Amino acid sequence: MKTPLVSIVVPLYNKEKYILECLHSIAAQDFLDWECIIVDDGSEDDSVRLVESFIKSTPGNWNLIRKNNGGPSSARNFGVVNSTGNFVAFLDSDDIWLPNKLSHQLSAFETSPDCLISLTDYVITQGNGLNSRGVRSSASPDLLRRWLNMRGFGGLVESTGLVRRQVFNEGIFFDEVLTTGEGLDFMLRVSKIGSFCIASKFLTIYRLSDGQLHKNETLIKINSKILGEKYGSSPHDSTAILRDQEAYFALSALRKLPKLQLIIEILGILLKLKLRVISMANSLLIRNVRAILISRETKKEISDVRAYISSKIVKLG
Repeated sequence: MKTPLVSIVVPLYNKEKYILECLHSIAAQDFLDWECIIVDDGSEDDSVRLVESFIKSTPGNWNLIRKNNGGPSSARNFGVVNSTGNFVAFLDSDDIWLPNKLSHQLSAFETSPDCLISLTDYVITQGNGLNSRGVRSSASPDLLRRWLNMRGFGGLVESTGLVRRQVFNEGIFFDEVLTTGEGLDFMLRVSKIGSFCIASKFLTIYRLSDGQLHKNETLIKINSKILGEKYGSSPHDSTAILRDQEAYFALSALRKLPKLQLIIEILGILLKLKLRVISMANSLLIRNVRAILISRETKKEISDVRAYISSKIVKLG
């Protein structure tokens, strides 16, 4: 059997509400030379039955494999080991690709032969998608730096990434010890052996949904600190990164306060001239406003894609 050019790895754990949209977005790709490896990581809901029914009724090179629960990084790595393509693409089971995602990235690889990983711009959405935000990235160390110190958005390699097989041949996989931040850790290690590139189009829809580990602030704090200490270029640099992270979490804690207490805390920050917290607030404000403005240009495109995908989903009884 001919080896596919691209292997798509979809880690799956209890995503019965979203997995069909995810898989339909793969089936809708205008690039056809792929295999899709869906790794069931011990799901306890109806996800597996839905996937099995989907595979039976939908043309494509699908492969459902199973393992004991070990987390998304473990599932991705297991999928990579069981894949055969020259490139490996990742897509989380609650996210969506636009139809030309793979073809556009492969074209980018042709013009950038030294690129090891291609990422795409993406849209963050929740619920009906009315409050979507667009994230544009740049192929520069600044992306990784701002991802690490939490002043910028991440590259979302877990759903936008298309990776050359060479990366895994070099022994670089997702760190299964990390429960959040594994994508950043992966990118930082790859950046030591080569470059990455950006497909500058909104080609991935990143869905905020229930049960995502990135919503667990305790885990985020633990893993962010690990990465800050690990990847600072010097002890002084690591300290600066960790202080930025602390400022981010201080601002995050404000969102949980009653209105009056929130006002008091903000006044305290200003009066005490907590410059790092103020600087972080400014960075996050600029980041989020820019994302909201950017997303307006893709509103119709996202709506059309979702309508297309929804029209293809068969309600399985």
